[in-house]
Amino acid sequence: MEPKIVERKEFIFLGKLIDDDDIQKSRVDLLKGIKDIKNAVPDRWYEITFDIIDDGINKYSIIGVEIDKTVEVPKGWLCKIIPPSTFAVFNHRFKGGDFSTTSEEINRWLEYSDFMSSDTYMIKCYDDRFKEENDTYSEMDIYLPIKQFKIKDTLI
Repeated sequence: MEPKIVERKEFIFLGKLIDDDDIQKSRVDLLKGIKDIKNAVPDRWYEITFDIIDDGINKYSIIGVEIDKTVEVPKGWLCKIIPPSTFAVFNHRFKGGDFSTTSEEINRWLEYSDFMSSDTYMIKCYDDRFKEENDTYSEMDIYLPIKQFKIKDTLI
């Protein structure tokens, strides 16, 4: 699976922490609240997963929307600014909701490409191609921040 390499300008994200035990309910709650968000970029929503590394790896996810300028953050919501970045964009077709195959393909691409992950987050972008996870025709894009991998020559 070859990704598209894209440059993105600063990305302002407004969302809520999601309950990993009931992601579907979190999505439904979010989609109800989106209509009240001023300046939301229409027709798409995002899930951003962050890895926090301290005494192990802890993951947390925020589900939300891109906004075109900062707004007053509603109670219970978070605002996260993603800096300008280069991303590898992978397309994922749900085929029964299985994400592990796409994850393996992303890791394989990273292993053999001239790029490496440049941060500890990943963005899933849902748009009109996404119906639901059980729909084999559903698709989404996965944005992985990357940077060119460089090996410095050393003299021994």
